[in-house]
Amino acid sequence: MKKLIFLFIISLGLSLNSTAQKAEYFGDKIKPEGAINTEEFVKKMGGTDSMNVKLKAKVNEACKKKGCWMNVDLGNGQAMMVRFKD
Repeated sequence: MKKLIFLFIISLGLSLNSTAQKAEYFGDKIKPEGAINTEEFVKKMGGTDSMNVKLKAKVNEACKKKGCWMNVDLGNGQAMMVRFKD
């Protein structure tokens, strides 16, 4: 589960959207190279509870504070809640 949290810290800046939006960054900007889509992510997760991966996904909702949680769209009507430490 800790690795999932790390994964989504990395993917926070990778929210894909067709309209231009002003993005806020904390720390280094994340480059999209090596990111996988949500379909691949769900397949790779299988029965595991953690994975170190860079994910390309849409962020549906997020805490307005400096990264306390976010709700990520996994597709097929599914979403995943991601919570952050510190």
